[in-house]
Amino acid sequence: MTEQVLIAVRELVLEQLPSVERLRPILDSEDLFARGLDSLGTATLVGGLESGLGITIPDERLSPEYFGSIQSIASLVTELRAIEAGAEAGLGLCAS
Repeated sequence: MTEQVLIAVRELVLEQLPSVERLRPILDSEDLFARGLDSLGTATLVGGLESGLGITIPDERLSPEYFGSIQSIASLVTELRAIEAGAEAGLGLCAS
């Protein structure tokens, strides 16, 4: 995962936390749900990740395991980008 992905995810996450929770720094490994991220915030975050970072998050990845921290979300984004890049490369090879 790159620093650029971490920064983008951090910004999107902070937009979804209650304003009082934004007053103190958040660690990349910190539990987002303990900091106030709720199901509505998670849904909005998913939309922001998909539109802002150009990925599609499969339904089976919509769980606290993948959305529990900035770090876990950034890892998910990195993994999905790699999968999508591989799929696009594979499609390009088939078209030749």
